[in-house]
Amino acid sequence: MEKAGKSKPKQVNFFTVEAQLKLLECELIFVNHHLEAKRYQHFAKSRNSAKQLMTSLELNSKRVPVLMPRFMHLLAYYCRIRARNNEAEKYLKRAVTMAQFQGNAMEIEWICHSRTVIRSKVKSVKVIKFFFNFSGLLQQLRFGKILQSQQSNIFG
Repeated sequence: MEKAGKSKPKQVNFFTVEAQLKLLECELIFVNHHLEAKRYQHFAKSRNSAKQLMTSLELNSKRVPVLMPRFMHLLAYYCRIRARNNEAEKYLKRAVTMAQFQGNAMEIEWICHSRTVIRSKVKSVKVIKFFFNFSGLLQQLRFGKILQSQQSNIFG
């Protein structure tokens, strides 16, 4: 993870910014885990790494505006980790506005899910398990690895 975070893309395009967003998402999951496990030394390293990625993404996501709602969403998640729920709600509102303007229904659904998690006291482990199960399902759907019969069972 450290090698991936240190390497900077030579050019900024959709794929490099999307990869940086995925790195930031993983880094934020680590930050949250280290904070809850009271591993403060690891927490500080992960937080600094996440801050560096956020600084880089702040510039890069402006060049790929379609990914800006996702970046705002991740900033909200960082604020939630740092117990800044009002600031997190502001970022979520901005993300929803941008996503609605772009017609990005998937991001809007993720933001709704995040709001319910922020408001409730769900343990992060359950959230992480949900995230990995849901994103794995989305990846399988994206690449057509789920048969049509299984899709009808999953989505009713």
